[in-house]
Amino acid sequence: MNELATQHAANKATLEHIEATLSPSPPPPPPPAAVPNPLLSRGKLKPAKKSKPTKPKKKAADAAEVERIKADELGVVSAGIGYSDHGVADGEEGEVLDLADRLLEQLHAQEQAESASSASVASGSAPSATLVPSEAAPPPSKASSTPRDTLHDLKEDMLGMLHIGGHGSGNGNGEKKVSRQQARKLRKVQQVDDAKSAAQAEVDAANDTSIADERKSIDEGCKRLGVWVKEIEPDGHCLYSAIADQVNILQLTLNDRKETYSSVRSYAAQYMRAHPDDFLPFLETPEDRLMTPAEYENYCHTVEKTGEWGGQPEIIALSKYFRAPIHVLLAGTDVVKTGEDLPPGRGPILLSYHRKMYGLGEIAKAVSTASGVFYPLSPQYTSDTEHYMSSSQQDPACVFEAGNVQDVSEAIKIIGQARTAFAVMGGGHGSNPGWSSVGANGVHISFARMKEITLSADKKTSSEAVASAGEIRETAESTGFSALMKMCRVANTYGLTIDTVVSFQLVLPNGTITTVDSTTPDLFFGLKGAGNKLGIVTQFVLETYPQGPVNGGITAYGPDQLAALAAATTVFQETNQDKNAQIITTFNGIALVNGAILIQFYNGATPPPGTFSAFDSVTPLLGISAVKTQSFASFIEGTPSNLSSGSRGSFHTVSVTKLSKPLMDQVLNQSTFYNSIPHVRSATFLSWDVEPFLVDTYFDTATDSAFPHSSSDPWIPLNIYFAWQLESDDEYFHQALLDSAAALEATAKANGDDTEGKPLYPNYAIGSTPVERLFGANLPKLQEIVQEYDPTNIMGLAGGFQL
Repeated sequence: MNELATQHAANKATLEHIEATLSPSPPPPPPPAAVPNPLLSRGKLKPAKKSKPTKPKKKAADAAEVERIKADELGVVSAGIGYSDHGVADGEEGEVLDLADRLLEQLHAQEQAESASSASVASGSAPSATLVPSEAAPPPSKASSTPRDTLHDLKEDMLGMLHIGGHGSGNGNGEKKVSRQQARKLRKVQQVDDAKSAAQAEVDAANDTSIADERKSIDEGCKRLGVWVKEIEPDGHCLYSAIADQVNILQLTLNDRKETYSSVRSYAAQYMRAHPDDFLPFLETPEDRLMTPAEYENYCHTVEKTGEWGGQPEIIALSKYFRAPIHVLLAGTDVVKTGEDLPPGRGPILLSYHRKMYGLGEIAKAVSTASGVFYPLSPQYTSDTEHYMSSSQQDPACVFEAGNVQDVSEAIKIIGQARTAFAVMGGGHGSNPGWSSVGANGVHISFARMKEITLSADKKTSSEAVASAGEIRETAESTGFSALMKMCRVANTYGLTIDTVVSFQLVLPNGTITTVDSTTPDLFFGLKGAGNKLGIVTQFVLETYPQGPVNGGITAYGPDQLAALAAATTVFQETNQDKNAQIITTFNGIALVNGAILIQFYNGATPPPGTFSAFDSVTPLLGISAVKTQSFASFIEGTPSNLSSGSRGSFHTVSVTKLSKPLMDQVLNQSTFYNSIPHVRSATFLSWDVEPFLVDTYFDTATDSAFPHSSSDPWIPLNIYFAWQLESDDEYFHQALLDSAAALEATAKANGDDTEGKPLYPNYAIGSTPVERLFGANLPKLQEIVQEYDPTNIMGLAGGFQL
């Protein structure tokens, strides 16, 4: 037997002797039943074996000897010499390394138990928060971290901590270099542990820590440490933002430089590029192989330049870079410590890791492949959060793109359990910030995948997912039948859209999927007007009506014709009795120029003579009118509805019973006044929209609804719409909307119109509108229904008018 085989045999014999002197070590005391160790419960750490007590000095000596033998074996392997060439059988070369690792784990577990301290590694994909000393005065901030479970599992992180900066040959700076061959040997250990982890799947499911338990556990950990949690936005930058926050508090940089997530990302990438041997052997590609140097450089680029979540490799790199330990508080286990071998005197950087509190990863795991979860920088994230008005758009922690009702049910259960803010978005036309969007701590639910529209065999109803106007237009074009949209052009004949609903498919706040129709009168009443307060509607069944050609289009008018147009609008409202005839007169201001657009509609190919004669004496701009006979879909497509798309903006409304001359004069006055300020403010489009429905008849088809409307107390809405560019002007224009509406209400009231007793149309009402103005006498009943079906106020986590 040659020298290599002799050395191998001696190493093996020594380790077997040490093993014989050790009995399985006693397991650490189990965590409380309500807060199991998430690392153990998920099969990521192997529970220590029992052993008889061993004297501390002997344990330390044994550990040192095991480390020496392991380094000796790795040194032999790194020489690149095949064992079989030296009398050692193939496959036997891993035995000593495996045995050394087992003994080190066993000795380390005993050492940890005796010293009442432990260290483990966090791995996952959820947001974290920072920890700050508790003081009487407002304490400094704390940080949060978000490891990446898609690229690294816990065992690899542990191997990285074990061997990076460990014993053996190095580069002169005490940093361990590991060859490719060594890494292959270490990966054999990984494969065994993976198999054991898979075998614990049932235990994982049974012992998984709940969100409430996680919150409680972290709160208790903070009390023990005398710190508090400072929230960090749970996006892909949160680990780096948290570390930047702590570095600034601890003043770990020179010249009082303030770090940001961007600079911290750069530092992590710099360190990893400078020390590839510390990381490269432990990073895999999606194909489950080690990265090539080129792939490693791309990985470093991702760390530095994108919003990808950070993980344990980046924590190690940043601990080394800032020369300060990083401590991470997790639920159900002791503080995870990285960089404890660094010289004392700096840090530690304190983070808390919230794996479940935001429910982001849980939704992705729970839903089917029909749905998807997307994060910042992905195309779906961008398109799914885009709103008609940019001021209504926010940047959530993630987007849940629902593919079916079952996945919506799973998502709302997780959201409710986590008490996580969320938003539900359909078409994205809402003007109130937070009504269909949510900020960085929340989940944005998008229905971009659920737009199916199906016409029943008898063509009396249509089943519609949360569809946009485009899908409805296409259905009308291809089938000759249409359903109603809100207060639409045919409302004089068929009433409001909510009066044509046959049934709703509803996901209740507790996740129950149910059909709501006339057999469930309370829910049916509530859903017709209550917005998002009773759950998430995923499908409507609506009455449909035959739809043939229509006559209509738009006509533009210059400033010299506005008074005549206002007078003609009053005449039309007072004289028209044809349910098929409808107009909207919009008085607009664009770039200091006052103008108006008349949208004329007749539900038929040819209107009877004289139907719109009130406007015959009003001269169109340039003498041009686009009114013509066309399909209903073509008419809708040609109606301008996106003149200011992408601007900041908001709606508000006034409800009146008649369009008197003084009221129309006030509309013109408001338009003229506010259009004089765009040169001072950033206004881009100002509009007052007058909709003269047949006030005496268009509520004749009203049904029992949370939104109060009845033929005995009719009214018509006026919509006010302001669009502007600068966020600094938000407050000004919101107040301007309120002031303009108040002026119109005062004028209407002075002319005998009881506007204060009329409800405001929720689709137009500004967000600060009291709910009493929306629901009137129906509010107490609606509140009782909401309390019955949502007693824990899960839907209160979403925006909308709060009941």
